[in-house]
Amino acid sequence: MSIKMLLILLAAVVVFGVLVGTYKSLHPYDPGFETAKTVEADSDVPANGMIEMAANRSGWRLIGKGPLAINANGKINYGGHEAVPGKSETIAPEGAPAPGLPQGILLAKIGETGKPFKCGGVCKIAFKDKIYLAINDTDYTDNIGAYNVTVLRNSDSGQ
Repeated sequence: MSIKMLLILLAAVVVFGVLVGTYKSLHPYDPGFETAKTVEADSDVPANGMIEMAANRSGWRLIGKGPLAINANGKINYGGHEAVPGKSETIAPEGAPAPGLPQGILLAKIGETGKPFKCGGVCKIAFKDKIYLAINDTDYTDNIGAYNVTVLRNSDSGQ
């Protein structure tokens, strides 16, 4: 086998490994995560682990304590623009929960005073603090649609 063939084979193995690693890091249905069967009393998540994040509902929503994984899908319209949980065509202005991030995306934060970050369609949160979700917008009155969110608990977390 020539050196050129070995290099091509090595490159293919590396690319495959990166793709598999990326998939595993983003996919919430890994062993150890399961649909929520127990939730905290003050959580906004029913026992089946599925919630609807209505686009016209402002504020943060407590979904329970981590570690957990979130899988979201759907489409919303915010002021005439469309967004999916992880992608939008505009950037949120000052006054949004996370200015500078895409407007209309699904956000998460850890703890009541945590810094909001992009959750998008799939995210895992390893922290054992309370987790909150919100939609990144400034005016919720002109929004239409919802994101369907499944919350998966880590079965090893003792919850």
